[in-house]
Amino acid sequence: MKTHAQPARGHAIRKVRVRVLEGADAGATCEAQSRKALAIGSAPDNDLVLRDPSVSRYHLELGQAQDGIQIVDLGSRNGTHLRELRIERAVVPPGTRVLVGRTLLALEDGAAARSDEGTGRRRCPG
Repeated sequence: MKTHAQPARGHAIRKVRVRVLEGADAGATCEAQSRKALAIGSAPDNDLVLRDPSVSRYHLELGQAQDGIQIVDLGSRNGTHLRELRIERAVVPPGTRVLVGRTLLALEDGAAARSDEGTGRRRCPG
């Protein structure tokens, strides 16, 4: 028998937003434009480019799901971790923290998150 984690039931996410909490890019933020998935990795054509050498070129994508934020690991070498678990695909509630390489990310509902305009933090392009 397999156990599958069930996301907390809540409101639909309007925009996915990610904040870098720990790592080489701490303080960086990125918000998806409308319903577009948010690509994260070390390659320069990602929405959020991380300088952590343990992050794959195309590490993961974040998107909207009916009950939270969808995480899809793109076959990364060092994995995407939710607490101690390595995950390939999951739907998580806003406020969840995930580890990619040695970088800790906070996943948020961008529509509900407080704006950080004027703080000097690096933001993703777009």
